[in-house]
Amino acid sequence: MDTAIDSANSQGPAAIALSGKQRTCVVARLSGGLGNQMFQYAAGRALALKTGSRLVLDATAFTLPTERRTFALDGYRLVAEVSFAGYAHQPVKGVIRFPRSRRYRWIDGAAELLRVAIGPVGREAREKTFSVLTEKSFDFDARFCRRGAQTYLVGYWQSERYFAGVADLIREELTYVRAPNATNAGWLARISTANAVCVHVRRGDYLLGPHFEHHGVCSADYYRRAMRLMRERAPGPQFFVFSDDWRWCREHLAGADTVIVDANAPGAVQDELRLMAACRHHVIANSSLSWWAAWLSTGHRQVVVGPQPWFAMTTLTPDLFPRGWLVLPRD
Repeated sequence: MDTAIDSANSQGPAAIALSGKQRTCVVARLSGGLGNQMFQYAAGRALALKTGSRLVLDATAFTLPTERRTFALDGYRLVAEVSFAGYAHQPVKGVIRFPRSRRYRWIDGAAELLRVAIGPVGREAREKTFSVLTEKSFDFDARFCRRGAQTYLVGYWQSERYFAGVADLIREELTYVRAPNATNAGWLARISTANAVCVHVRRGDYLLGPHFEHHGVCSADYYRRAMRLMRERAPGPQFFVFSDDWRWCREHLAGADTVIVDANAPGAVQDELRLMAACRHHVIANSSLSWWAAWLSTGHRQVVVGPQPWFAMTTLTPDLFPRGWLVLPRD
């Protein structure tokens, strides 16, 4: 059984213990990087609040030897329990039902996780069921609004519409609370004194095989057009460029009002996101990380420019951008 501890102060994967009075659960399966995990947390948290339930994050996928991602929500103010005891690598479909014995041979996944989430095995626990809601596409799924407690969420849930009603609470809980090191503190101070524009350039794994076919990358022309638009909308902007390809950025985006932020190694994604979110305005890549940087920011009269299409294989994602964000062709 997982240990419940304060995620803001721990050094490893953690959770916050919730009230024992909340016997019903909402479970959100985690996958992908930090940005995707934030979407999954936010959707699960919103449904848990709506139904008066405990939120459990199924982080089992990150224990698999073939998984390159890790649990990335440590250090945030999560109001959830995190479990690595489920079976998230197995297919999840239909209705999950507790078996009538202690031999948990579940083909529908998440057996041990849900046993832990409910509590001791007994007659009441055995009769509990979990209805699985699997995301059909990247568009907003109206079925989400009709779901109650005892729901197991499988998907990315990449739309503000899933949690817009509790937006302020989500922003508070997804604030990174660990103290920055000296380098990051220096960049935060520099960003705070400028009309800072975050420019996020995602390349790296997006240039490789299946990732390139699915995501593709934003062109240099997209960034130049977006930065030109930002100069028209935001007086005296200072562009702070964040990227996993600093060399490309220096070659294509150099300028007197532009600086490359080289504060963090690739693994320090939480620190990087904190710097990005500290900026007032945002030019985002087709990346959930820069989506969250823009959404978490509370800059006055914020201007956000995003790329269209978001995916290489899908032309429209109508529910991805919040109202008021601007869109430019990414090619």
